[in-house]
Amino acid sequence: MLKTRLFFSNLILAALSSANPAVAGTIVNGSFDNDLSGWTALTSGGSAQWEAGAAVLAGGQGANPFAASLVQGDDGSFSFTSPIILSAGNDWLKFDVSFTSLGVDALETPSGFTDNLTLTLYDADDITGASDALIASIDSTTVGVTSIAFDLSAFIGRSVAFSFEFNDENDGFDYSAAIDNVRFEASPVPVPPSVLFEATALAGFAVASIRRRRNA
Repeated sequence: MLKTRLFFSNLILAALSSANPAVAGTIVNGSFDNDLSGWTALTSGGSAQWEAGAAVLAGGQGANPFAASLVQGDDGSFSFTSPIILSAGNDWLKFDVSFTSLGVDALETPSGFTDNLTLTLYDADDITGASDALIASIDSTTVGVTSIAFDLSAFIGRSVAFSFEFNDENDGFDYSAAIDNVRFEASPVPVPPSVLFEATALAGFAVASIRRRRNA
């Protein structure tokens, strides 16, 4: 009888853990070690490809807003069949980006905005789009590597997709954006004041003990 109770108890626990998995969402292949697997690449006059351990989005001839996109959590159709469920530990989204000039674009006139890269969070739980968030907008003339960190705490528990979108503007030039190190990070756990007090007291006791020994 005891074995039977234990058996059914284990079944219940297994069912509960299956229904409520305590596993944080993950970014698949955010380091782009070998390819763009885990991401959906979309192009409209631009290009999206893997180069030397990074995802590279670029514009093409002529101005093409949304020239190239790289999406995870959706296939670009906003059907959200495989969204990323943000969980505890997904407190921050971070990534690095750098730009390279590809030269003059004769089909463009320098009369518009400069090329740029945006990262947008699309909220699958809000069909109105009101909860979508622009995480970053970086101008292509930015020099060097830019590191971006976005606080996701307001979206914990939501099903989302992340979309890098390269906008090839009518600026007379073409650029590419190299994206790397896309990842989630948890916020540091604050140390309770009582623990800090105990640690300080212990440190003070240790220092006092050392002084007494030296003076003995």
